[in-house]
Amino acid sequence: MSFGQLRIKGEVYFDEIGTPTAQVKLFKDNKVDQEFETNKKGKFSVMLDAGHDYLFEVSKDYHYTTRFIVSTKLPYVKDQEDFYASFDVILDLIRVYEGLDASIMDNPIMILRNLEEGGFGFDEKHLEAVRSRVENLMDESEKLKSKGAKPLLKPVPVKPKKVIATKPPEPEPKEEVVEKAMEVTPTHAEEKAELTEVRTEKEEAIEKSEVKEEPQNETYEMKLRRERIEKERQRKENLALKRGYETSLIRQVAEESKRMNSSEYEQKKKVKEDSSLYLRENKEQELMAYKSQQAKKKEAEAIVKSENQKQKQQFEKNLIKDVAASRRFAITVKEGSKAVGEETSDGEKFYLKPKIYETTKEDQFKTIRTIHIDYPSNSKQFSVEKYQFGMINYYINQSVVEKETFCKTIKELELTKYQLPCD
Repeated sequence: MSFGQLRIKGEVYFDEIGTPTAQVKLFKDNKVDQEFETNKKGKFSVMLDAGHDYLFEVSKDYHYTTRFIVSTKLPYVKDQEDFYASFDVILDLIRVYEGLDASIMDNPIMILRNLEEGGFGFDEKHLEAVRSRVENLMDESEKLKSKGAKPLLKPVPVKPKKVIATKPPEPEPKEEVVEKAMEVTPTHAEEKAELTEVRTEKEEAIEKSEVKEEPQNETYEMKLRRERIEKERQRKENLALKRGYETSLIRQVAEESKRMNSSEYEQKKKVKEDSSLYLRENKEQELMAYKSQQAKKKEAEAIVKSENQKQKQQFEKNLIKDVAASRRFAITVKEGSKAVGEETSDGEKFYLKPKIYETTKEDQFKTIRTIHIDYPSNSKQFSVEKYQFGMINYYINQSVVEKETFCKTIKELELTKYQLPCD
């Protein structure tokens, strides 16, 4: 028997600061099931079995952890065997800055489940409930980013935790005190009190002596004073630890910024080198294309020149023939011969063969057939224009003539081997 599966394809957007990838922790039915990282483009893919509730936690340095739920329980699917579906989830991690209220990020911002209408989708009611707070947090983060604020490695609570000292506190390990210091954020009133409050060495010694042990016969006023002094001592200690932590954090951020600037410089240098290489290759390709185009152009010009040379030679050859024929015609006339085509005194005829060629033109209305007769000294043109609806026009040298005239002229040319029918 096979079981249903749901593929989640995630795409996470984040600023290029800290590690190049984001970390994903996957809980299955409230137990850690997988831990993996996205690729450098922020993408990941995971296959989920049907019938379980999954919680995704997507985290990255200098960003708030984003959570979302995927429920693969299939109450609205009749045949749950061999079930398979795929869904894309897009997340935009929000950068951490001091002073932002990010309590909404402690809860899942999306719930993906099998809807009653059919198919997987987001729970719209849940989205409506959290959308405005998430969008406000994102807007505030973007404003601080545009102002050049320095991001924090981890979120810091906006409000300090209250310290209730009903009795002298027991010594605590140093690491736990550091964690408290990280959680405490002093207000403006506390900083003002620290600057304005001046105690003598004697008063501080008295306060320290009062903190060491709780007297047995202590009045209510003395107890309040002792508790107040203990709170003040604890606050100063936490404030000092917090400032040490902030100094260390500033140093770490400066080193990270320096490393990022070096990385950005190397990246820009590589982009510039790649751009130069691309431009050089592009210019080489353009030069090769230009050379190929010029070679083709020269080849075409050579072909045209060859054809022109052939036409010139043929023209000169025909011109020589025409001149020779005209010379024979002139000699014949000079010796007393009659016009072309008429009998001479000895009963012979002289004919000068002209150039004769035919052309035919057609369009959607008519057909024009033409015979051109070219002599060295003159030329004639005979055309018949026939329309589709039956009308026929006759032309001699592009002038309209009667049919009888046209046919008579054509009849006089019967001795030539080209004839134009006179229907």
